[in-house]
Amino acid sequence: MQLGWPGERSAVLVVHGIGQQSPFDALDAFVQGLLATLEGDGKPGAVTARHRVRDFDGRTENYISLLRDGQEATAIDCYEYYWAHETERRISVGEVFDWLVTVGASAQRYYDDMQALADAYEQQGQEAFGRQYVVAGRPRFKKYWYLKNLGFALSMSRVLMTLLDPLASRFPVVMKPVKLGVSLVGAVAKPFIVGSVGDVAIYTTMDMKSKHYEVRQRILNGSVKKLSWLLTSQGKGGPAYGRVVLAGHSLGSVVAYDSLNRINNAINIGLLEPGLAGKLRGLVTFGSPLDKIAFFFDERSPRSQYLKKQLLAQYHSFKRRPAYPNWTPPRTLHPDIRRYLDGTRWLNFWARRDPVSGPLDFYEIPKGDNRELPLDGRWGSAHSQYWAHQQMYHEIVRDLLAG
Repeated sequence: MQLGWPGERSAVLVVHGIGQQSPFDALDAFVQGLLATLEGDGKPGAVTARHRVRDFDGRTENYISLLRDGQEATAIDCYEYYWAHETERRISVGEVFDWLVTVGASAQRYYDDMQALADAYEQQGQEAFGRQYVVAGRPRFKKYWYLKNLGFALSMSRVLMTLLDPLASRFPVVMKPVKLGVSLVGAVAKPFIVGSVGDVAIYTTMDMKSKHYEVRQRILNGSVKKLSWLLTSQGKGGPAYGRVVLAGHSLGSVVAYDSLNRINNAINIGLLEPGLAGKLRGLVTFGSPLDKIAFFFDERSPRSQYLKKQLLAQYHSFKRRPAYPNWTPPRTLHPDIRRYLDGTRWLNFWARRDPVSGPLDFYEIPKGDNRELPLDGRWGSAHSQYWAHQQMYHEIVRDLLAG
């Protein structure tokens, strides 16, 4: 099937997710998938890939250009935003464990509260929330059981760990192999705990007093800076773009989402021109945990602080559903913040065998743009399979680049 090709020069900025990422890993995987789709669409004409460099903030920026028949005016330039070095060795196993216990407790309270939100949307006839399963004939909100029960499970494991030494001294023959096994499991799991779960713990830190908050700000500021650079490029030292697409995998989708909120706010205060909003043609999220970690960014202030609640909701407003649709505050806080990016299309790709992802119900995404992919990996392993799935690239090209 012929997909077409952009009629103007386009840029794609790819943001990687958690784990032991190296520079250009995400760029390599994304461009390989894009190349396979563009070369297999049946349209005549050679697709070539060129390694390009240009100046970005006084340093060399590497990117890959995809061209049809050598036409520079309609090239697709692919860039990477790399942030893994910011979180390297920034958090300990103990800190991650403490964070996970807190997460479990927060998730339990949050998702219990959100059942009322699900009921409110169901009453309005909106196909959001409560779509995943039915109890006694009534749609129920997604419970994310592994988040809700995390705090209790880890608290119990902590209790058991404190009992290991006393039990080992009393029953050395039985407990010595147990202690050895626990130590081995801990050594094997440490790279994942610190390198993957630790990334989430650091980036989702919203407490400005935390030592990790500065790291989160550097990650987000870097993403916004690169995205703004692509939007404002006027051909000096590199190409100017008619359209820009932002793509984020896993935690990278959260960085991408936060970046768009920052871009909208920058337009509102005059740091960027309003016309640049039209260049942002699309946000692509795949393997995204945005729904599951929404409680990190939710302001759990009492309703008596009704001005604060409205202020924060308006500040982080990119396609976010109202968290309290049936609540009328005592006084309305009328926003001066305009939502310039409401026209930016959002494609979210998810898979049932990926425990991290899911349809993003907390956000204003049309049902047809919350797209399930038939990933065939084992439960859990599907999270890394998006990069090679041709259906995803086909739809990105069709709906955002050539559309």
